[in-house]
Amino acid sequence: MVTILQLKKFNPAFYDNNVYQKDEWTDICDIGKLFDGIMLTQKEYLRVESAYLHCFEYIMDQCNIQKLQVLRGGLDIEETDNYQKYLFGMEADEVINFVDKSWINRTDIAKFLRLMVRGLSGYAVTNKKNFFIWGTGDLYFHLGVDASIEVFMEEIHKNDLFLEKLADFSYDNTALEDYWKLLSNLELR
Repeated sequence: MVTILQLKKFNPAFYDNNVYQKDEWTDICDIGKLFDGIMLTQKEYLRVESAYLHCFEYIMDQCNIQKLQVLRGGLDIEETDNYQKYLFGMEADEVINFVDKSWINRTDIAKFLRLMVRGLSGYAVTNKKNFFIWGTGDLYFHLGVDASIEVFMEEIHKNDLFLEKLADFSYDNTALEDYWKLLSNLELR
C-alpha cells in the first residue's frame, strides 16, 4: 500500500472551501514582497526551504531511501528571468542539470530537491517501487510512501510544516505514468 501525502507550509486551519484565505508567499520570486504587511526576506525564505529539505531527508531516512530516479529532469532556467538571483546560498556544484531518468544518490537527491523547491529543476524523484516526491508548484509537494502518516507528523510539525493524507492505493508494479494520472486527478489545495 502506498500512501499519498501532501507536504506544505500552509496551515489547514486557513482553508475555506479548499481556498487558502491568508495572503502568504508561495515562491522564491516573492522575496522582497509584502504579505499581510510583512516583507518576505531571504532569511525567512531560507528558513522555510531548510524546513522542507529537512523533512524530505527525515522522510527518506524513515523509508530507508538511498537512491532515486529523476523524472522530468533538467534545469528550468530558460523560462526564469535572471535565474542566477535565485541561487543564493548554493555552491556551484549544487546547480546540476539532472538528466531525466537518471538515478541519483542521497547527496545529489538533496541538491535536486533544493532546486525543485526553488522551482529551478525537474518535478519528481522516485524509487519506482514505493516512494516518490513530486513538486506540484507553489510549495505543495506530494509524497508517495510505504508508511503511515503518523510516523512523520511530529518531525513535520517541529519544522512548522503540515502534512495531509490524500489517498491510499496498492502498488502493483504499475508504470509510474499511471501515478501521474492519479495524482493529477486528485483535488489539490
